[in-house]
Amino acid sequence: MRKPVEAQFGFSDSELVRYAREKNKVKVVLKLWDERIIEISFNEVIGTKDMNCGNISEFCQETKQSRFFENALANEFVIIPESHDLLSFQFLNLDEEVSFEVIAKSYSIAEQKDPQIMN
Repeated sequence: MRKPVEAQFGFSDSELVRYAREKNKVKVVLKLWDERIIEISFNEVIGTKDMNCGNISEFCQETKQSRFFENALANEFVIIPESHDLLSFQFLNLDEEVSFEVIAKSYSIAEQKDPQIMN
């Protein structure tokens, strides 16, 4: 079951501009419907899945374990612990299908004022 991520920004009609992964961190840059730019930083990432992400209708957390989530856990742990604090974050396309997924422990969202972030 998906639940929308609570944020001060509306994600509908957004566009994924770029993302970058460095070690266990992922940064996603979105252009919002009103032309503002935000950066979502994910921490302690164990998996990402890009399904040709472009336009975004929603940013949400998946509360059920997907096959991708289970595979990411299996790649991370020799023995998967019964309890962990990893979560599945998903960007949905305009058809409400997952187009980008990140398995991480936490995230933060910040508006970007520097136009250079688009490069």
